[in-house]
Amino acid sequence: MEMVENKNNKLKETSQKENKFQFRIIPTVYTTYNSRSKELNLEIHLPGVKKENIQLKILPELFDLRAKKDESIFYAISEYFPYEINPDTVEAHYENGMLELKVKIKDPMDNAYSINID
Repeated sequence: MEMVENKNNKLKETSQKENKFQFRIIPTVYTTYNSRSKELNLEIHLPGVKKENIQLKILPELFDLRAKKDESIFYAISEYFPYEINPDTVEAHYENGMLELKVKIKDPMDNAYSINID
């Protein structure tokens, strides 16, 4: 047991389990863009991680990934996409430590207004 000071400046006993050190690893990410299909492909390396331990959140501008390998190692990354994407088109596949994402690039003219010219 170890004595640790809490926020009220009072000492309390903690177990070894509470003080376990964790390694935070930024995973390797490879990105390719297909101009014909307007598709962005990402490969994210997460060796030793089970699929059920992966949490992925996506916005049009960025993604956030958290993946727990075991009690001492977890992967974490928050990164902006090089292009704005359409989150409704995300396809994710995980196999043998490799997370593959395919997303469609958002066409900047999708919400453009047509103007009549006199």
